[in-house]
Amino acid sequence: MDSGRRASRGEAVEGGELAGTERPEGRVHAVATLRAVANVGVAFGAGLAGFALVADTGWAYRMLVVGNVVTYLVSAALIMRLPAYPPTALATVLLLGATVIYTVGDLWHGTAGAALAYDLAAPDALGAYQGVDALLTGLARAAGPALLTWLVLDGGPIGWLALAGLLAGTGLAVPALTRRAVANRAERSPASGQPISSST
Repeated sequence: MDSGRRASRGEAVEGGELAGTERPEGRVHAVATLRAVANVGVAFGAGLAGFALVADTGWAYRMLVVGNVVTYLVSAALIMRLPAYPPTALATVLLLGATVIYTVGDLWHGTAGAALAYDLAAPDALGAYQGVDALLTGLARAAGPALLTWLVLDGGPIGWLALAGLLAGTGLAVPALTRRAVANRAERSPASGQPISSST
């Protein structure tokens, strides 16, 4: 569900690194090389995941996680070879803190969103709910860059505050809307036997 957002963030970071480390005449070649390596990695990872699914054991799935960790460590080692720009202590603390907060929020949002998309749907409407969820996700990805450009780049500090207020207001509204949806569903089908839960 959130893979598209993560891919977009990765491409943004990758583009920034290329702009800072590659000469203009070598950037296209670098992008093509990175894309080829990424495709090989995806194909290799998908093949390993297929073997894990066939084995269907705890150890097989754990080995996938361990392998993923190894690839991240190798990537980090390669990134450390890039030109160094010593950060300040405050920048380091803020970056680490923001990374922790974002990671926790991303995991919470991903699991809660998936749970709501399944748990709030009637048994005969699971496909429709998943379609609407995918549609709204696509709309958010389409509108997000324009909204961020307008608020953050053009709006300055006021734009940042407006964006923070929008995200906070949306997050605070979700529990109340979820409870209302659960209550309405319970009223419509009190004896259906379908489990109803709220992950927020």
